[in-house]
Amino acid sequence: MENHTNKIYARLNESKIVVELFSSVFKQALESDVLIEEGNEAYHSHVHLKYTLRDNEYRYNYKYENENLVELTDEEKENLFPKPVQQPTEVELLKQQLLETQALVTEMQYNNLLKENGVI
Repeated sequence: MENHTNKIYARLNESKIVVELFSSVFKQALESDVLIEEGNEAYHSHVHLKYTLRDNEYRYNYKYENENLVELTDEEKENLFPKPVQQPTEVELLKQQLLETQALVTEMQYNNLLKENGVI
């Protein structure tokens, strides 16, 4: 009887970042997929038991380098996956404009009071 082993594969993007990890139990590998390891442990069927593809900020965790799966450092993740700059919403922009307008009106009222009282 032949002893069958399960294989863990990685799918890479053009920058050699691992964008998918899967077992041969559930998916057939493409020619471009990379064999990471094989065996008969539970994690060879259920890859998530050993590998976490993304971190809590939904950034990929691994790269493929020198024929090895290598965990990305936080610095590499920050460079590869910069956080998008939060653009103000329309409501936030309107609030800011309102505050600026109120400040201008207050300054004008103050200057008028000073003129009326002969201070300036």
